[in-house]
Amino acid sequence: MDDFLPIKEDLAAIRTDRISFGQYNCVHSYPVHNVHSFKRVIDKLHYERILLGVELRKNNYIEEEVDIKYESKETHALNKSRKYLEMIFHKDEFLQEYDLINNIYLSAEVNDFIFMILNPKKGKKYFDVLSGKVSIDIEGEHERILWFEHDASDIYVAN
Repeated sequence: MDDFLPIKEDLAAIRTDRISFGQYNCVHSYPVHNVHSFKRVIDKLHYERILLGVELRKNNYIEEEVDIKYESKETHALNKSRKYLEMIFHKDEFLQEYDLINNIYLSAEVNDFIFMILNPKKGKKYFDVLSGKVSIDIEGEHERILWFEHDASDIYVAN
């Protein structure tokens, strides 16, 4: 059986505590068994740019692992022990960084909140620092919002 086959999801059955739903068509999930299946999912989806949003402990290693070329980077302190990191990459550069992809998956496994936006709109804010929620308000035909289930067992894709 192909792991890449999406499963259409019922919102009542998925993790939505960090998501604020607005305009979207549907939500699908892809099973993620390990970092290789996660990389396969993000490799096969169609996009040119990817926004990585991470709410993490201030001593988390994701930010230090990023020594690749990125389009933009923002960091916001949330409290004494947590911060929000947002970076935008081009797909080719992102997919070549296996260590970064591995660290994203490992952080999602321990329930750090991680989301990705495929083909993000320039200047659009997806994460509300005050509420700690990602706004699912899809405006473009190719814009996609991805987030992990607890323990990174699935990745959800809203389009």
